[in-house]
Amino acid sequence: MNFIIIAPARSGSTLLRNLLNKHPQICCHGEVFAENRVFSFSRKKNIHRLTLREAFNLRQANKLNFFNKYVVPTSIAVSGFKLLYTQLFNLDFAPVLNAILESKDFRVILLWRRNLIARYISQVRLKMKVGKTTTRSKRRDGYLNSAMLPLEVERSCLINIAARDWAKIVFHGHPSIEICYEDLISAYAVESERLCEFLGVDPNLMPKLPAKPEGAGVRSDNIKCQNDGRLKEFWDYK
Repeated sequence: MNFIIIAPARSGSTLLRNLLNKHPQICCHGEVFAENRVFSFSRKKNIHRLTLREAFNLRQANKLNFFNKYVVPTSIAVSGFKLLYTQLFNLDFAPVLNAILESKDFRVILLWRRNLIARYISQVRLKMKVGKTTTRSKRRDGYLNSAMLPLEVERSCLINIAARDWAKIVFHGHPSIEICYEDLISAYAVESERLCEFLGVDPNLMPKLPAKPEGAGVRSDNIKCQNDGRLKEFWDYK
């Protein structure tokens, strides 16, 4: 059985991927179709033990062949990977997407984060930690001031809502399950059992939820847009 996790960035997809990959009956790769590199190619359970550089070179040489030969086949019955919205819409990977769409047995996990404001704040903070935004404090402050304008926050939320709706349309007809990050944290036993039933594996073999799961407890008390009236619905968007 094959599956794919489709999610917006900063929505707990790394946490979910790590939890699934620790299940002895599941192999779950990370972002094997990120634009400029391969993230988290699961070597532990895969037939082909590739380094990230080897995986990237093979993918760039022939994306569809890489998918069919190295991503899908494993020594474990249940295998999958995660794909962020930005990667789903990348036309360079259209042949791979077509291959997935042609296989109606390919199961789809639609991961969502109801608090779209917290998701956006997490994304902004990540960008502030990496790349050119950290090189100069003025540039960093300028980025933060523009990124946290209510209009920018609203735009990001609406884009992710539209992307989720589009993903549902694209994968209509495939076996699918919707998982919410907040529910995964607050009701892990229930949600992990749902996931295992969906994937056809033993729920008793799922690992325990980490004490401090990645992405939990995002603070927003220093964000000036938090009380903007038109953003109210995005704090808990179902």
